[in-house]
Amino acid sequence: MTSSKIRFVKTGIFLIILLIFNCTAISHAQDNADPSQWQFSTTIYLWATALGGETAGGDDIDVDFSDIFDNLEFALMGAGAARKGNWMLFTDIFYANLHIDESTTANLVKRPVKAELDLDIKNWIVQVGGGYTVAKNDKYLVDVIAGARYLYLDNDLEFQIGAQEIEVRSTDEVLDAIVGVKGSYEFNDKWYMYTHFDVGTGDSDSTWQAMGVLGYRLDSLDLVFGYRHIEWDFGSASDTFNDLYYTGPILGGTFTF
Repeated sequence: MTSSKIRFVKTGIFLIILLIFNCTAISHAQDNADPSQWQFSTTIYLWATALGGETAGGDDIDVDFSDIFDNLEFALMGAGAARKGNWMLFTDIFYANLHIDESTTANLVKRPVKAELDLDIKNWIVQVGGGYTVAKNDKYLVDVIAGARYLYLDNDLEFQIGAQEIEVRSTDEVLDAIVGVKGSYEFNDKWYMYTHFDVGTGDSDSTWQAMGVLGYRLDSLDLVFGYRHIEWDFGSASDTFNDLYYTGPILGGTFTF
């Protein structure tokens, strides 16, 4: 297999994320759906994510989408949700194995200098929770949500600054409670908007997630596109990072059943 084909396969694995947009797509199920029965939906989408943050030593990490393509070892994501009446449940699982080897910026005597970064990250993000509809009509739907977000990081970090080498190997686990709000708005029978925002704390000092999506209905599925960001401020919960985030545009399709 040629290098271009290998890169295409790796890119596809990394971008194809199986995710159910909690209750949003469920709210767009068939008009004759019985609200007293459980309704389900799933979205397959591409997430062109970048990775950034700061190490525990104060060194910046800023890896763009194309660099992640080149350095991805493996990724797998999936989620699910269900709604019955005003109640809903959701779960979201994310796994990524990244090896990053690039030039970046480090802080040496409080001054930025060029450095060589070699970083291996095995990353699990697991989210579970539920929600309740607090407002709705023919145009909009608003849910409040509560749950938990678990982050597991297996890190192997090396900085090379001139003749100086800094090496950190650690395993971090962070469990946070989250609360938030999400909703959808119908522009017309074809176009709609979906938003999600949550914040939390627990083992980490703080964590938050924001997502905004536009959807367009076809006969058998909805096309969705937007932007997603998720971030942690670890405080003393991580030996490797002060903070870490994933961010980037998304594109996909929603199926209801």
